[in-house]
Amino acid sequence: MTSLPTDICDFLSTEFTHLVVGGGTAGLVVATRLAEHEDTVVGILEAGLPAYDEPGINIPGRFCETLGTKHDWQFATVPQPGFNGRAIPWPRGKVLGGSGALNIMTWNRACKEDYDAWEELGNEGWGWEGMLYPSQFGSSHQYWHKTLNRLGVETNRSHFSGSNVGAWTTVTSVHPTRKERSYSTNAYFQPNAGRSNLILLSGATVQEVLLDPCEEEWLAKGVRFTYQGKEHSVYTKGEVIICAGSVQSPQLLELSGIGNPEVLEAAGIEVKIDNPAVGENLQDHM
Repeated sequence: MTSLPTDICDFLSTEFTHLVVGGGTAGLVVATRLAEHEDTVVGILEAGLPAYDEPGINIPGRFCETLGTKHDWQFATVPQPGFNGRAIPWPRGKVLGGSGALNIMTWNRACKEDYDAWEELGNEGWGWEGMLYPSQFGSSHQYWHKTLNRLGVETNRSHFSGSNVGAWTTVTSVHPTRKERSYSTNAYFQPNAGRSNLILLSGATVQEVLLDPCEEEWLAKGVRFTYQGKEHSVYTKGEVIICAGSVQSPQLLELSGIGNPEVLEAAGIEVKIDNPAVGENLQDHM
């Protein structure tokens, strides 16, 4: 199911319990799961547009065609000394579904400690052991495995367990029967787009989380955003959830006055919450 375009006036007048900034992998999952509760009204603000019928997204064999297009923010790194001063392209999805709509559909597990830390924070079942699940090989990869097996290379069916020696196939986000890319748009949002308490505004670029002082702290009350060239503000009775990706989530925090005071003051932004960890320690492959 596809959602009908949202009228901006209707969006602004809605009493939201949650606002989700970013309709990417995390944002659409969080928003649709929240909307399962009838007492919630969830608004999603996504800078990109839906691309439900885009062959470059849906057909697995056409991956990478959308890189450098309107569906890509087309970011680049600063010049890298290790690459002889070259700036490296850094694709990020500017489309409903986010970078999951652009990637090459492979999935790898993070470090065991990362998952176990989630569970230690009180999220039962979110540890390393609780997040394991069986995988299967596609028909073409079965031939590949048989060929390597005959050459003496054994199949490693537990390559996520700490050893990736042998023949193995990484998990791919391709629908097992439709053979289409499976990503947050068609796996989470479209099946739930008919919910009256799940409202998407695409083409909306959030510029700031609106913070109000509250007993010597700051309370997120809404967001300021641009839509069709005009600036608007929308508010929530509950939470603002930032799911703008690994690049733009810290950027949005900094634009809202949350971050390293040296960075914010240099940009002329009022420091509301001093947190020097914002925007630091990101590691990614290029």
